[in-house]
Amino acid sequence: MSAINSIFNILRFNKKNWKAVVLCLAAATVFWFFNALNKTYTTHLSFPVEFQYDLDNFVPVSDLPTEVKMNVTGLGWTLLRRSAGVKVPKLLLPLEKPMETKKVVGNTLPSLFGNQLSDLQINFVSTDTLHLDIEPLDGRWLSLTASDLSKNIKTGFGLASTISITPDSIFIQGPRRMVQALPEPYSVSLSRTGIYESMETQVSVSFEYDRFIVEPSSVSMSFRVEKMVELRDSVKLELLNMPSRFRPAISISQVRYTVQMPESVLHSQYTRENIRGTVDLKQHLGKKSKIAPTLSGIPSLARIVRIDTVEVSN
Repeated sequence: MSAINSIFNILRFNKKNWKAVVLCLAAATVFWFFNALNKTYTTHLSFPVEFQYDLDNFVPVSDLPTEVKMNVTGLGWTLLRRSAGVKVPKLLLPLEKPMETKKVVGNTLPSLFGNQLSDLQINFVSTDTLHLDIEPLDGRWLSLTASDLSKNIKTGFGLASTISITPDSIFIQGPRRMVQALPEPYSVSLSRTGIYESMETQVSVSFEYDRFIVEPSSVSMSFRVEKMVELRDSVKLELLNMPSRFRPAISISQVRYTVQMPESVLHSQYTRENIRGTVDLKQHLGKKSKIAPTLSGIPSLARIVRIDTVEVSN
């Protein structure tokens, strides 16, 4: 019993005793930690990497690799600093021909990075291959046009004017391959729908490839919108490429049609004398066909709703 009492007496709570115990444990831990860091270890680490090339004349098409993983050996202090990212300089990888260099194989990196990691021994590179896509920086002027607004305008309404875009062109810079692949003119889209009145608005010039440098990045788009009116009329049918030896049979001599257009266009631009209904017989000789005549001379802002079909036979 006396031995057990002695043990309890030692462990009996005493501030001074416990402070000494804690300080001893802390000192031992620090000593062990510092001693451990002075030993050599082998581990896998990720190192930041930076590619060196002519940044003024070349541009990456997609993000370049930002790190490379390697198995290294070194002192614990060095490995701790590297893994924590404290004052770790990027490994520099020069590219003499950036456009032609599409990949860098991992096993070629130790010779490039050896001098930059003098405090570590590179055992092998875990990263297999670094893939690159770098193009010469290119620029061009690109004219703009408006996309089809039929889906943006409310049913029963339509364009009553041409679409004005100001400015009508932009200057774009980026990877040569991407810049030169852009269509000319480039179509600018309007996101708003259900439009039933004239408007002027700012529209962003957006691209599927979002790394282009665009100036300006938005343009002004304006146009007039009016309620559409419907007109029914007819015109004498004209036959084109009539064969000289025989006359084909045509089911009608007048073609009836229905068109829609803004009211202002109807009053200012629609002239019945300018309308022509034609059938080209060249593509329909020697067979019985039912075709829709071609209607020309209607205002550009009008749209054909219906037109009579014509039966042609020889």
